[in-house]
Amino acid sequence: MAKKTANSGTVEGLVLKGSVAGRKKRNVGAKNTELVTYKIFADGKAYFVKDWAPKDYFSVGSPVELPIIVKAHQNNGQIMIDYTISNNSYSGEDF
Repeated sequence: MAKKTANSGTVEGLVLKGSVAGRKKRNVGAKNTELVTYKIFADGKAYFVKDWAPKDYFSVGSPVELPIIVKAHQNNGQIMIDYTISNNSYSGEDF
């Protein structure tokens, strides 16, 4: 995962480049996992990006280049899109 500083080096893959306009954190699930949601402004649009169990935080107002994963799902008949910061700590089974 890219270090959480502005322009910290080369980032590959799908990247969201913008600035942090706000952030909120909460704990979710039975394991009480911390979830931080950042509001990122990029190209005149706001994106809400999730960061699961972060080790550190982006400062409000700082420029960022975030490697992200786009996840689509359906909620009450509507297609929803989630943006999540890409890291190597996903749960699941390799096959």
